[in-house]
Amino acid sequence: MTIIQVLLLAVSVLLLFYFARLRSRARDKLVVTLAITAAFVLILFPGLTTRIANMVGVGRGTDLMLYIGFVMAAFASLLFYSKTRELEARLTTLARSIAIQQANTPCEHEGEVPDTLDKTDSEADDVSAVTIDK
Repeated sequence: MTIIQVLLLAVSVLLLFYFARLRSRARDKLVVTLAITAAFVLILFPGLTTRIANMVGVGRGTDLMLYIGFVMAAFASLLFYSKTRELEARLTTLARSIAIQQANTPCEHEGEVPDTLDKTDSEADDVSAVTIDK
């Protein structure tokens, strides 16, 4: 195994562990800040990518950037998945809260059926059936 293979496997395991146990907003911001800082450094010093690539057993700096891109794409995917799950849980909690609140609130006219429910759908939608009293 080359150094890059070991590094990529280690980073993949760390990403899974991070999202399973360590994730927090502050840490997410820290990871993104570090990635952006690394991107600035590698943009300003493009020869650095080739030197780092050669140190870890990758032939070209471009290939190293591709591997780093895959890792960052995996991080972003996990971040979006995690956020989606969090929002779904919050939405479920909100819907349950509203349902419980509405179930506990008595109707104004208990026992009466609202006018819109007395009519069939065709009667409710039929505009020509409406009469205007003068």
